[in-house]
Amino acid sequence: MVFCTRKGRALWIVNFVGFLFFLWGAEPGFSEVPTGQSPWFGEIETGLIYDNNIFQEKDSRESDGIWESSLFFGYQLEKVFLSGTAVFDRYLENEVLNYAFYEVGVEAPLGLSNEVSLFFSFSPTAPLDKADSGPPFELSSRSLTLLVDHELFWGRIGFSFSVTRLSYSEAFEAKDSKIITLGPSLFYKWDDPWTLSVAALFEKGQAAGGFISRQRDDISYRAGVLSLQARYELSSRLNVRLSYRVRHKRFTAEAADPIHAGRRDRYHMVLISADYALYPHIVLRPQIEESWTRSSDPFVAFKERRLSLFTTYLF
Repeated sequence: MVFCTRKGRALWIVNFVGFLFFLWGAEPGFSEVPTGQSPWFGEIETGLIYDNNIFQEKDSRESDGIWESSLFFGYQLEKVFLSGTAVFDRYLENEVLNYAFYEVGVEAPLGLSNEVSLFFSFSPTAPLDKADSGPPFELSSRSLTLLVDHELFWGRIGFSFSVTRLSYSEAFEAKDSKIITLGPSLFYKWDDPWTLSVAALFEKGQAAGGFISRQRDDISYRAGVLSLQARYELSSRLNVRLSYRVRHKRFTAEAADPIHAGRRDRYHMVLISADYALYPHIVLRPQIEESWTRSSDPFVAFKERRLSLFTTYLF
């Protein structure tokens, strides 16, 4: 499953919809085959996340535990596959930050070796900080993603296109953004135990722009993203994954914007996880995620570590 932090939730939403094909294209491990002959199947997943920097701050770090639960269901028609996902994050200390994410999708064949998928996702309005004083800082989102997948004898290649709209609370509506993400991805079955996935994406974010507290604000940007994943199957019950993602972001605000003009950020993420089938329908997944950002604005740089343990029930 995927995770988010409050300060970086807009980035998480864009990464999620932009890398949907990359994550879907990677072999899903133990959860790809429904039980029995029923056209319905799904997953219930729950787990605990420890995050040592929930607001992604450089100096004044605050840690918290997050109880994440998710539900996935799928329904196989004759040629069309329907799916739905719901994710709920519950913070143990900072309950005001609780968050939900929903997605529905449809997949269908296009010829003999092609597949097309369409996903719609949204998140209801939720706070991005504790808002001890001043107007609330809140965000909601909605996204539409189109994926085209072409099957080959050695794996598959594909292309993704998504449009995301981020809507902030009234006091921060200058940050409202429309984000377009597109790019190719590749899934390669190297050898029996090894599979590799690569995705390269381009993003363009266009913000409404305006003034926040009498200060000009424009978070429009362009970004390039590269994601790599290697999966090694140690046995029929155990596999491990190593993922790396880098995102270079350049703000396109004019020089009149004193906050973002000329700013460049580079975000890195390394993730190591393992899937262990404790029983035929129960999978355990420990996970370690390290992320950090370097920026031309030294106050934006941060480091973050997330330790997770999930249990998934397949039905």
